[in-house]
Amino acid sequence: GAAGEAMRRNSEALRLDPVTFSRMAGRGRWGVRIGIVLVLAALLAAIYPPWNPPHLALTCADGQHQCATIHAGAGLHFVNTGNGVLFGWIAIAVHTGSATANQVLPLILLPQGARDVSCTDLNACALPLEDAVDVSITTTGGGTAVRILP
Repeated sequence: GAAGEAMRRNSEALRLDPVTFSRMAGRGRWGVRIGIVLVLAALLAAIYPPWNPPHLALTCADGQHQCATIHAGAGLHFVNTGNGVLFGWIAIAVHTGSATANQVLPLILLPQGARDVSCTDLNACALPLEDAVDVSITTTGGGTAVRILP
């Protein structure tokens, strides 16, 4: 009845009053801003921790360390030695005679994760004698380049 109608009108007046609204909205403004900054900092630290950032380590399929040249038929072994997620790409340039074909593969490695890229992925399993494949790796944890020869 009348009491419910009066309470409803009273609450609407309180809610729509600009002075009351600005007073209520301004109360937690700094707390909300600080909370947003802390959440963003925590997300950034989880993805890219400053104490142990992602780092790309590359070994060849035969177990060698830091190979700048590998033979066709061999693959590459990528390792993320850091505690952050490693993002990047693998740019592959296949040189056949006078033509060059380019291909880009995404590279995402979780913390302490590894990934093998085979010669099939690199289009380098059976190269003719005059051809070569240049593989350029660019990531948030560093970059390197490898040449695949027949």
